[in-house]
Amino acid sequence: MARPAFVAAIRFLYDGTTYQAGDDFPTTTLGDRAVRRLLDRGKITAKAGSGGSGGGTGGTGGTGGTGAVGAAGGTGGTGGTGGTGAAGSAGGTGGTGGTGAAGSAGGTGGTGAAGSAGGTGGTGGTGGTGAAGSAGGTGGTGAAGSAGGTGGTGGTGGTGGTGAAGTGFVNRGAYSTGGVNYALNDVVTSAGSSYYCILAYTSGATLPGADGTHWAVLAAAGGTGGTGGTGAAGSAGGTGGTGGTGGTGAAGSAGGTGGTGGTGGTGAVAQPTINAQTGTSYSLVLGDAWNVVTNSNASATTLTVTKNATVSWPTGTQVQLLNKGAGAVHVVGDTGVTVNGLNFYLDQNCGATLIRTASDTWYLVGQVASS
Repeated sequence: MARPAFVAAIRFLYDGTTYQAGDDFPTTTLGDRAVRRLLDRGKITAKAGSGGSGGGTGGTGGTGGTGAVGAAGGTGGTGGTGGTGAAGSAGGTGGTGGTGAAGSAGGTGGTGAAGSAGGTGGTGGTGGTGAAGSAGGTGGTGAAGSAGGTGGTGGTGGTGGTGAAGTGFVNRGAYSTGGVNYALNDVVTSAGSSYYCILAYTSGATLPGADGTHWAVLAAAGGTGGTGGTGAAGSAGGTGGTGGTGGTGAAGSAGGTGGTGGTGGTGAVAQPTINAQTGTSYSLVLGDAWNVVTNSNASATTLTVTKNATVSWPTGTQVQLLNKGAGAVHVVGDTGVTVNGLNFYLDQNCGATLIRTASDTWYLVGQVASS
């Protein structure tokens, strides 16, 4: 499935090219992790999707008995759920139903293209007695006439408006209780509804519907509408004229969560950035993950590995260190952080790599001394 389009959220330089806010940003040669990193840093955002196509025309309602004033046709069944688009396609239009609500936003990784039009709604059940239609003339009473002809098909509902631009969500599929790490804006499905993560944590037995601390509702499962009552049979009379087009039915319930988009192709290798430090103390930040931190100072310097409660480090994070100054760099852990290694001082022109293997557990490996 094709990856959605992205635009620059701020002005920034990438791979020798300067992008202004709103410029199209090409991602066809980038890997999922590189795109994710740019999204996390707020440099790019998903481009607003086009509006979904209108749902098919609902089936023709059954022939009502002839009466003085014909009852309004029943509401057509809800159109089938469209596939998830970049900004969610509009729900299919029922037989005389209103336009469905906008679908949930597509996930960040490989979001599917705009969904196709919803399937044709099934024939609506017998509706309750509607408000008086535009009055046809009262037919003269006579011998029992033959059944009236089938009324004309109601007009197709208007096309739904363009959906709002999608939030940068990540579709994680069905919720798992097995100790999975969920990050901010991860999207899961549970009990027919979809939820997005509002506070990163490790999952447990409590489902998202009962956990308002970590989850918020993205799209609730819609309820099934009740069947309308059967109208009374009208007295026989002459064949009435064709009734006017019925009014638009109530809006259908929200469509279910779209399927997970296909895996994107392998992109180009991301280029690490260099964070040049010149002071005598520095604490690592999330932007240093998978990048290079250099130090250049003639005096001794302290570099602190920040604890997980302050920075939500992903498991497996690596940070490359390089000391360019004459003063040695002392690598220490924050409160509660364990840094394992043989030597924790980097001499001039020496480098090493910090590797996170568990929460607040790191290893320092590489050339930390000149000899």
